[in-house]
Amino acid sequence: MTTRPVPVLSPRDVSRQTNLAAAGVMTIAAPASAEGVEAAGRLREALGNLGLEGRLLVDPAPAVLHQAAGPVLLLGNLADSRCVGDLYYRLLCVTDRCYPGPGGYELRTLLDPLATGHNIIHLGYSDTDGLGAGTRALLHRLADPLPFLEEI
Repeated sequence: MTTRPVPVLSPRDVSRQTNLAAAGVMTIAAPASAEGVEAAGRLREALGNLGLEGRLLVDPAPAVLHQAAGPVLLLGNLADSRCVGDLYYRLLCVTDRCYPGPGGYELRTLLDPLATGHNIIHLGYSDTDGLGAGTRALLHRLADPLPFLEEI
């Protein structure tokens, strides 16, 4: 009987701050709605004002999150984003048409949830009023590095 060496496992390095310039081009995953694309465009413009480049993808497949070469800025909820749906069914977020509620939003840093080495910044909402409020809140906090977000 031969024995195989046991691999040495080490914990992932996670950071509460998100270095937006780490990937060179920041991925922004927007829902397909006109309001979602407009909000993502405003965030992309704000990134440009910080000297960062943003690549806007409209309702991309969840593979974008699983193969991320840098942090991802994700907008949406279970009803309007395939990427949020993927996180939702993995129990990594709970944003849908009921939570955070009418006019509500959440800004959360998901610390390397898919073991890509990069954080996901999630702007979640239940309706267009929440999307607008969340976009304004994120625009006021946008910096590089981005501090840990947990605002509901």
